[in-house]
Amino acid sequence: MAAIGVFAQKTKKVSAEYTLIAPETTSIEKAKHIAVEKAKVDAIEKAFGSHVSQINVTKIENLNGKSTINFSSSGGSEVKGEWIEFLTEPHYDITYADNMLNVSVSFKGMVREITTQRTAIDATIMRNGVGKQFEDNDFYSGDEMYLSFTSPVQGYMLAYLVDGDNAYRLLPYRREKTPHVKIETTDPILFFDKKSVAPSKRRLTDEYVLTASQPLEINTIYIIFSPNYISKAIDTVDGKGTPHSLGASEFHKWLSSARRQDYNLVVKEIPITIQQKE
Repeated sequence: MAAIGVFAQKTKKVSAEYTLIAPETTSIEKAKHIAVEKAKVDAIEKAFGSHVSQINVTKIENLNGKSTINFSSSGGSEVKGEWIEFLTEPHYDITYADNMLNVSVSFKGMVREITTQRTAIDATIMRNGVGKQFEDNDFYSGDEMYLSFTSPVQGYMLAYLVDGDNAYRLLPYRREKTPHVKIETTDPILFFDKKSVAPSKRRLTDEYVLTASQPLEINTIYIIFSPNYISKAIDTVDGKGTPHSLGASEFHKWLSSARRQDYNLVVKEIPITIQQKE
């Protein structure tokens, strides 16, 4: 006989509030986005606290028979929980004072405590090229976008781009019939680049050029990974050459449900900006 222990993770309803003070040249959309993210982190920390770490390094150097000892330290903190879902829409109060932009936001949500180690994935967005020198989250309309993904374990992955109204499925690709991307290597994987894949797979590979219908848009790319089986949300395709999509609210409901069902689900949110060219 085998005994399997299941531990319920603590969840809480929280009220999130934050006031961001930024230069008046900051776009309102960008300030609202930052304020919401700060409010979420602050609410999680108040609910469950944070880990504080510090690493001390001692370096001994010997030069011309003389020894020198250098001490250095680095530290940081990480909240002990994660945001699960919004229970109310964010409410904003926006004012200008002393050449500064003040954005106050408040909303309610559900958070969950993190008590065990999660898979540490790495996802990097690149603009107009492949490699570390092209890593960038700020785009101009007409720029190409690439994604590099690495996981230390095998599993299943999805990727979406979400704007204010819609969620566009980036992975799996449009022509792929699978409900996810199966990750079978711990090596970095490059997406959205036909040249990097075998000729037999180029027809399936989507490449993306980002566009903006407004002077500045802030979108969020969601990278979703789990060592457990996961399946994409129900979506539709509107036209030839466009990604499959669903409403942003339906996407967030699906993601909240997936998070509640799979504690090992890892979600990385990558905000990107897209500006129109002058």
